[in-house]
Amino acid sequence: MKNNRHITQKRKVWSFSVITAVICLLLSINTLHAKAKTGGLFIRELTGPLAAGASGTIGSGTNTISNGVHTINANANDANRFAESNETNNTLSQLITIEPTVLTVMVDFSVDRGPVTYRASGFLLGISATTPSSALVNPLKPKFFRFDNGFGSGGIDALYPRIQSLGAVGEFILSDSYGYSAPYPGDNSDYTRWDLTVTNIVTNAKNKGQNLQFDIWNEPSNAQFWGRSQSQYLDMWAHTFQLIRSINPNTVIVGPSGCCTQLNTTWLQTYLTYVKANNVIPNILSWHYMDSPFNIETLVNSMRTLAANNGLTFSGYELNESMSPTDGRNGLRPADAILYFAALERAGVSNAAKSCWNEVGGGSDCSAPRLDGLVSQDGLYPRSIWWAYKGYGDITGRLYAVTTGDSNYDGIAGYDSVSKIGKAVFGNYTSSNAGVQLRFSHLDLMSGLVNEGKIHVKVESVPNSETSNLTSIPTVVDSEFTVSNNEVVVPLASFEPWGAVLVTLTPTGATRVIVPRSNVSQMNVFPNPAGDVLTIELIGIAGKQQVEIFNVQGILVKEIEITGTKLINISDLPKGIYLVHLKNNSLEVQKFTKQ
Repeated sequence: MKNNRHITQKRKVWSFSVITAVICLLLSINTLHAKAKTGGLFIRELTGPLAAGASGTIGSGTNTISNGVHTINANANDANRFAESNETNNTLSQLITIEPTVLTVMVDFSVDRGPVTYRASGFLLGISATTPSSALVNPLKPKFFRFDNGFGSGGIDALYPRIQSLGAVGEFILSDSYGYSAPYPGDNSDYTRWDLTVTNIVTNAKNKGQNLQFDIWNEPSNAQFWGRSQSQYLDMWAHTFQLIRSINPNTVIVGPSGCCTQLNTTWLQTYLTYVKANNVIPNILSWHYMDSPFNIETLVNSMRTLAANNGLTFSGYELNESMSPTDGRNGLRPADAILYFAALERAGVSNAAKSCWNEVGGGSDCSAPRLDGLVSQDGLYPRSIWWAYKGYGDITGRLYAVTTGDSNYDGIAGYDSVSKIGKAVFGNYTSSNAGVQLRFSHLDLMSGLVNEGKIHVKVESVPNSETSNLTSIPTVVDSEFTVSNNEVVVPLASFEPWGAVLVTLTPTGATRVIVPRSNVSQMNVFPNPAGDVLTIELIGIAGKQQVEIFNVQGILVKEIEITGTKLINISDLPKGIYLVHLKNNSLEVQKFTKQ
């Protein structure tokens, strides 16, 4: 913001600033009315008499002035001074321009945050053995699933192999299989039905080698799920804890999985005192978080402090439900996910799962396997928040510090020293589309990234579509940047409100290729084999491109326009082998199999 404003006329000198105006007088004046009107701001008057050479200040205080061009006026009432030939020249004005301050989002590669873990990539009730497709699930690299008997036939026995193949942790909610109405476990000291439920599930997991965590009861601090006293809950907890341990002494037990405003300090302190006194301490301390992302780190640290003050040690701290509709109409904005990821990473939780909710307009993301709303209600197409999760999953190697001048902007960044690829995701948690600049510093510490003093930067923009499908995202930057003082600054003219940007850093020449002089592909096609959805990713190519799909007989079966990355519905194609051709490049052909 430019603050120095000068208005000068014969024998009258005024010096203005946007917030404070100082009046310096070269003559005696009875009354001075100096007013600066900028963006609706009316600066206060200063009244004399003032002697010649005196100065005064008007308009002190803090005010917000909008960007743009404004006018400052100064008026002097000097009627008691000698007459002038032209008394109309006592009104002076000058145009001023208020320029916007460009926010900087910085990745500091000198501050190592540790290896990538995808600790924030979990889901609640979001998956079945077959749905959504691998093309929609695998790129997200989910590492945590919280569920009950699952969707579809086969229950946990059908779902577990898929969770295991993803390298994810499975957490079974025992109370979901019992229900949340009377009689509650322990009513009239009766645990018969509850014990049978728990015994069957835990025994089945042990016999089949399913390495599951067990969450005993969902939200016992909430009367909607536990309609009895905390005292009865604690008795039930101890009874169930001992039952699980008698079946499998090595099973990981999670709790209390309380929630929100009901999980107050008194309730939790009572729980911690009880589990310690009765030696029924969970392996992992878990709870649900439905507030904004800004308080996550403080809350997790307070939980650690509370545990330490009680002489307790846990193997992990887990937010096994998080992100609510209060953070967006449906809890589905890309920026919300990014800011949660960043906060959860800094807080160092062991795992976190997105919660599921009823959607505005109808339908529930808890009643079908659609990744808690990341994909369409038919389970076939991604929404904008899916791309935020994919950007997080694309990061490999080690994480590095991200800082901003505004807490409404945040992100996660990493670099893989093996692939020589840097990845970052940033979120805009505001309704403004103002531009920002992305600054990447200490690039010299990232071995192999800078090539001949340059790096290649690709930025893809993710608008907020909430419940609408978003099958592709545009590339807004795809250029080489010269490294100066071991850093690069990438300007973005605009940043989608509540949206995200995905950034890829590569050595120059690694992403932008010229075929046929290079055998590096300009197109990725996955998964292969494919089910109903195929992902086509263009590498180092900006703008809209035409892609064709042929069967093995050479018949054109699909033609698609793509910018950046797009998911293609191929459910209408018969099983078989197909060829994907980048139309403006006769040599770029990829093969895939439709199952």
